[in-house]
Amino acid sequence: MKSIFHYFKTADGLSIRYCSWKPGKADAAGSAVLLCGRSEFIEKYRETISDLTGRGFHVYMADWRGQGGSDRLIGNPHKGHVGSFDDYVADLAHFMEHIVSPDAPRPLVIIAHSMGAHIGLRYLHVHHQSIDRAVLISPMVDIHLYPVPRVVMRIAARLALWLGYRESYTAGAGDYVPGAKKFQNNRLTGDPDRFFDTTVKLSENPDLAVGGGTYGWLNAAFRSIDVLAAPGYVERITTPVLIASSTDDRVVSRTAQKKLCSRLQDCRFIDIMHAKHEILRERDPVRAQFWKAFDGFVRKRNPAISNEQPQSTGVIMEKETDQNYDYEDESPPSLLSDTGGWWQSAPKKPILLGGAGALLLVLLLVLVFSRDGDRPADRQVQLPEYDVMERMQGRFERLEERIEAMEMELTRLPALVHQVESMEAGGDAGKLDQLASRIDRLDDTIRKIGEETRSLEDAHKSLARKVDQTQVATAPEPRRDSSPDSSPDTGGNDRYHVVQQGDTLFSIARNNGIPLDELLAKNDLTEDSVIRPGDRLVIER
Repeated sequence: MKSIFHYFKTADGLSIRYCSWKPGKADAAGSAVLLCGRSEFIEKYRETISDLTGRGFHVYMADWRGQGGSDRLIGNPHKGHVGSFDDYVADLAHFMEHIVSPDAPRPLVIIAHSMGAHIGLRYLHVHHQSIDRAVLISPMVDIHLYPVPRVVMRIAARLALWLGYRESYTAGAGDYVPGAKKFQNNRLTGDPDRFFDTTVKLSENPDLAVGGGTYGWLNAAFRSIDVLAAPGYVERITTPVLIASSTDDRVVSRTAQKKLCSRLQDCRFIDIMHAKHEILRERDPVRAQFWKAFDGFVRKRNPAISNEQPQSTGVIMEKETDQNYDYEDESPPSLLSDTGGWWQSAPKKPILLGGAGALLLVLLLVLVFSRDGDRPADRQVQLPEYDVMERMQGRFERLEERIEAMEMELTRLPALVHQVESMEAGGDAGKLDQLASRIDRLDDTIRKIGEETRSLEDAHKSLARKVDQTQVATAPEPRRDSSPDSSPDTGGNDRYHVVQQGDTLFSIARNNGIPLDELLAKNDLTEDSVIRPGDRLVIER
């Protein structure tokens, strides 16, 4: 899928990157505007964009200010920073009015994840009549702060601003470091391939990377959360809304999502079972739950979407305005939260003293850790660990399985063609249309597999070359001592290396202190050449 990027200028002079895609079908099912989460970027959503265009949607997407390919706001481009969420809302309004609306076929659907869903709700408060449907995925209605009490964290964040730490990282945060995030115990996805795919994309374009958030961003988020919580704010929204909530989410509050759904005029709430925060980057069975719910929700006003959709095991729950939600789906409420209970009847003085002590502790963390990430980011971003390539190999294997399944489908094409010819002769127009639709979908799937194969092959080759170059560039000083196994003397001034089990071209170059290109040239080899134990390679002439 080829992407041609464009830019528009904001009211305060920033350049915002955006892109649009058209479906392969002549008849559009509508238009979808994708709103990503904090630190995300357009390239991360290529699979979702393909899913939407395959359903017949025109797709539009922009990078938020301060991340992706859009202009950054402060000196260190790795810092996730914004002055106010009002700026995000204004950028979205400009994008919708000047780029999306003049060209987008109706119905118009917003599909928003996490922070993007929060901004989408702010936009709908004013422009709800111009949007036909809104799908909010793990929306950031409130931030998951357990075990730190919300009151303490809010006060600490405000105090950090007062002390001049607006553009400093929050305690414990820092620049993006490739390979630092491990799949084990991550809070984003249960799919290792999609988890490491983000690392690969950032290795290909390090300028897209964003690290932790600043105290300025955190304060802006708290203020905007208060805006959503204000009585009568979301109640004004008339757009039908679907909230898809991850049952294993530990990033945002599910309880806050349910309460917000009960306040909206027209809202459906669904649980996506066994999903972490990034539903669209989850395993295929989990994603299938979401797409079935999405198709059913959008199809209510858009019968053009096919009825033949993936099966799902998701639990779908209609909004119940009088339901009292408990905390069984997330960590217990903190003692200083606004959930009532013990706090209402307990003596206040000991709790206030404890809260003051906790506040001083948080402030100490602010002063100790916030300066660590204030130095300018090194734009020479390191390469990811080599196990990323092993994860990519898993993606290749999964793709091969899909290709085998498609080959089975292709064997059925002659029978389909025979049915078409028979129906043409018999004048059965209805069944003919159904078969034509099946063939179109088959062609579209084949095209997508071809695109994904080429993309994986290019990424795999690019990453392999970068790993080779980096390891040779950081090789130790040349070893002057030589053993009989590694460099046998065969006369003259030539020095050789006898290939051992497990040797690779770049490991031989590194261990002998010579560049990989020089090793290849001396032995008339290429990076793709195969070496075997017992081969002798010229190291020095």
